[in-house]
Amino acid sequence: MRYHAKLPDDNPNVSHQNQIKEFISLLAGVIAIVLFVYWILGFFIDAAVDTISPEMELSIFESLGEELAANPAGERSQAFTEAEQKIRVLIDDLTACMDVGYPIELIFRPSHQANAFAAPGGKMIVLSGLLKHVDSENGLAFIIAHELGHFKNRDHLRGLGRNVVLMALSFLATGNMHLSKVLTPVNAFQNAQFSQGRESGADERALDIIQCHYGHVGGATEFFSKISDREDDFPLTHYFQTHPEAKARVEAIKVLSRERNYTEGNVKPAFWSQAILN
Repeated sequence: MRYHAKLPDDNPNVSHQNQIKEFISLLAGVIAIVLFVYWILGFFIDAAVDTISPEMELSIFESLGEELAANPAGERSQAFTEAEQKIRVLIDDLTACMDVGYPIELIFRPSHQANAFAAPGGKMIVLSGLLKHVDSENGLAFIIAHELGHFKNRDHLRGLGRNVVLMALSFLATGNMHLSKVLTPVNAFQNAQFSQGRESGADERALDIIQCHYGHVGGATEFFSKISDREDDFPLTHYFQTHPEAKARVEAIKVLSRERNYTEGNVKPAFWSQAILN
């Protein structure tokens, strides 16, 4: 009998599994671990935020105001400046109804976007496009009071903390920030559910503030009623947004008003010129 050499049927050094499947399985495992740790750390972030005093927040984010206040658009019109001054007075009047722990600095920026948001260190950014979607001082006051509610609840710090944690976990897991981009859709959904609860809480604060300031809650739903028509074209998008659906938000505000025996009254006319809306 002659010997015939042949290769072994099985090579332990060669994987018989699909490499793409192995990669997907490994990536899914890493993502699952990162998201689990991120979810756990979210509770620690909330606890840590509660220990940060307003004075400490101001000292940490003191330089942020200079960067946000920079005006890339150059000179501003007189109408824009007058509106900015009156919005600043309105903020001061509303804070008399709810102390947030530090003075609020207004940063009024020209923009076609309709938005306002709270930034660390007592900075409130208001984009001029917001004025196109409110018809009265009261309508604008509710949006501003809503942001004051975020300051009072420290929501701006909680959101910032979660984003920092996600980037840190991405770097620890992969050595770069690419994983945070992969996790963006999943993180957006999780943050949406978290943020919608915070938004509802800020709406409650806002309702109390304008009741205190005006003696009624007229104009509270003005902005949301206007933008609700646009949501009809994209009925599912509110699940992935950080704000609750506008129609549901209007109804929630009305229900809360009835529960607290708040009534609607006559609203004050808009104090801003149409010139800044063009």
